[in-house]
Amino acid sequence: MEESHNPGLNPFNKAISDLVLSSNLYIRQNNSKTYSSVNACLDAFVEITRSDACLKLFDLKQLVPTECITNLVQIINASEPDLTLADKVFELLVNLCNNRKICEALHNLYNLTSSVAHFLLERVSPEGKVQCTMLLLMLTYNTKIPIEENYVQSLVLFCVKNISGNCQEGGLFQPSILTTYSIGLLANLLRHNEPIKSYVQQLKNIRTLYQPLVKCISNSDAMCISFSMSVFFSLQKIGSKVFNSTNIQETFKVVTDAITSFQGLAVDYAVDLLVDMLKITRLEHSFARHPLLNLFLRNIAERLPKFKLKFLEMLHSLCLLTSIRAQVMAGILALPTNLQVQGNNGRMREQPAAMQLTPLEHIISWPTRYMDSDDSISKWALKLLHEMYKDMLVCPQSAVMLSNVGSIIAMISTILATKYDRNTNKVELITTAIQLLTLLCTENNTRNEAARATDVNTCVALIDSQLDSRATENNSEREAAVAIIIHSMHLMYITKRYHTDMETYLRTLLMDPEIVSYLALGMVSGNSAVVAMTLKLHAIASSIKNFPTDLLSDKISEARRHSGKEDSIKEQHGSMCTHMHIPEMGLSENKENVPFPQQSLNETSASMQSLTGRMARNSVQPQQPKKDELCEVQEHRIHSLEVNESHLQDLLQAKTNALFQSDRLLAQYRCKQVELQAESRKLRGIVRETEKKHEQHLEKQGEQHAEIERLQHNYNKTAQKCSRLTEVAKEYNLLVERSSNQEQQLVMMQVNIQEWTHKHQAQENTNKLLKKDNETMEKDNTDLKKKSREQGERIKNLSQEHKKDERKINELSDQVQQAQDYIVTCDEDKRDMEECISNLREQVNTEKKTIVELQEQDAQQNRVIAEQKEELKNSGTIIGAMRSLINKVPSAES
Repeated sequence: MEESHNPGLNPFNKAISDLVLSSNLYIRQNNSKTYSSVNACLDAFVEITRSDACLKLFDLKQLVPTECITNLVQIINASEPDLTLADKVFELLVNLCNNRKICEALHNLYNLTSSVAHFLLERVSPEGKVQCTMLLLMLTYNTKIPIEENYVQSLVLFCVKNISGNCQEGGLFQPSILTTYSIGLLANLLRHNEPIKSYVQQLKNIRTLYQPLVKCISNSDAMCISFSMSVFFSLQKIGSKVFNSTNIQETFKVVTDAITSFQGLAVDYAVDLLVDMLKITRLEHSFARHPLLNLFLRNIAERLPKFKLKFLEMLHSLCLLTSIRAQVMAGILALPTNLQVQGNNGRMREQPAAMQLTPLEHIISWPTRYMDSDDSISKWALKLLHEMYKDMLVCPQSAVMLSNVGSIIAMISTILATKYDRNTNKVELITTAIQLLTLLCTENNTRNEAARATDVNTCVALIDSQLDSRATENNSEREAAVAIIIHSMHLMYITKRYHTDMETYLRTLLMDPEIVSYLALGMVSGNSAVVAMTLKLHAIASSIKNFPTDLLSDKISEARRHSGKEDSIKEQHGSMCTHMHIPEMGLSENKENVPFPQQSLNETSASMQSLTGRMARNSVQPQQPKKDELCEVQEHRIHSLEVNESHLQDLLQAKTNALFQSDRLLAQYRCKQVELQAESRKLRGIVRETEKKHEQHLEKQGEQHAEIERLQHNYNKTAQKCSRLTEVAKEYNLLVERSSNQEQQLVMMQVNIQEWTHKHQAQENTNKLLKKDNETMEKDNTDLKKKSREQGERIKNLSQEHKKDERKINELSDQVQQAQDYIVTCDEDKRDMEECISNLREQVNTEKKTIVELQEQDAQQNRVIAEQKEELKNSGTIIGAMRSLINKVPSAES
């Protein structure tokens, strides 16, 4: 019930808390119970981290995520880690690295790259190589790893071995996933890292890389092509043939095709490769002459909303090139893109023409849209707008750009009105917005509108937010605060002619001692633009009466000393970075994740003491210092002491909160321990019951095995009976063939009988003719009796011959009668045979049914087989009768 009412107890927090608890138990006591618990928690958390929305909740500034990462690193750094569990840990880390901020934190703060590299080279299973290599690919992206790290050379050799080991002679080369990731990992190690480049080029087996990399370029996989081209570009000695003047246009086509393939990693690496290539003047001029450049820029502009971050970085780099700047701006200021949106029915549809936006309108809307979710997109969008509006006057589409100035000013006002965040990227976003607003205030066509949108309250609020945040304790935060203050004051300097009270506020700020310290930091900044703006402000300040020049000089010297100390500390840290394990220190010494001060708390008081010493030295001279200066110095010293006191109170409060939180965690862990003990007792009872049930199941299993054997024996018997019945079916088929032959013979006999009947009719006709002749001859005989006795004798002879013919006709009629009787008997035999055949068919059907029934009813099989034997005997007698009939047929034919 508590979870439903408490919004903090969402599934993500519950899953990560369970994972931290189970991993702690597993690290302290490695047994089957803790292993199954941490395994289940890992499976659950892996499923949760597949969502990008859940990754945004994983904040490494909090205690629980920090402890979670530390436990995961300890699991893979164990002396004998479990490989199955380690594979799940790597799967979870891959999901976390999909968020670029988390990935950078894992590489920079937790030294995860070193742990994963050692695991890959020494302990990983063959199945886990792909996952480890993919994790290293994500961790080393856009990072420079020193060659002094003890795993770098082995990792390079591992990549070279995987690439050259899978090379096939002849045919199309299809690299494996491990080979593809190895090429990408090698590209990450080589990029902007001259020591590793020289090490790879001096390898003895470097020539084994040539053939597989060349084949990968001719592959159809855009990701493999991007990785291979990046390796070729890093190794100039190897890739000189690919990037020479003859093949450069084809190379540009391969790179641009990889970018326009719009495939995840392929786009990232291809964009980075193109940006690096265009830093070379020769390649820049060649790319300006690329025949498909306009088509490429049009495709990028159309798909800009899909790949926002990388395409914004690329377009910003292209805008810095004067040779293609006009073409890039023409592509951005093109017609609306055909965006597709999801309708109510879940299908994708195109937006109406009135709702479609140009690429420029998209870029203007992104800084405020992604300011809270992804500030990198907002930052690069502002940088791109800053570069575009530098050449607004000479741009052919200047009218289009002027029409969007109002939207840009409204967007900048929204950004500047946001509350200050100590996130360095957010501060850089605000700085870039101020730079863009300053640029608009200096252009002739936009200065009036931009200056009217700038007011004193906005600039003063920005400066006060930096002064109130006390961001000087961290170097990066201090530099960000200096940039915002200097840019804000420079904006006030630009717009002072449009606001009557702007110059008054500017002079008041320049007299503030805290602002003087920021001016000193701006003087020694590494950014030349900040130094130039600081010099302009100093020129204004020098005209002010009673400006604390001595304080400014002291602050400048103090800032120089501080920067020298930081450089020496960085050098010492660089030499010792391979022997440090940051996450464990962070947990043991700073559980609240409060950043430790990098500058000593007594530095300010030391600087004040130096000022006091300087004043004492000056007091020896004849000229006495002014009372105003002494009061100002003392007031500044009191203010610095108040700052130190408030800082110490903040640290004390943070440590107190950390102590309270640790007490709460201990109480929660104790309650959890009691619950786990109760659950363990329940589980023991369940285990006993399951053991009893297991024994019962074993007994039942033995009985089932005996039953299965008996059924198998019965099945074998029925299989034998089925084989016998198949033989009977074969004999039946033979009988059917014989009956068909007999039917053909009957047909032949009917044909013969018809021929005999025709002959008999012909003989009857001749007999009739003979009778007529006999009558005529009798008449002639009566007439001729008187004439000749010789003719009487001849008539007697003819009468005798006639009698003989009659006897022959009678014999023929008898034969015809016998043939008709034989036909009748054959018809009866045929009907009998057809009845036998139908009976046999019915018997076969019944036999097929009995085959199915035999598997279920074994007792009736013997009776059925006996009946079938009797029927077969009857069929044998029938067959014998048919054979006798067949034997009679030839005699009848003869």
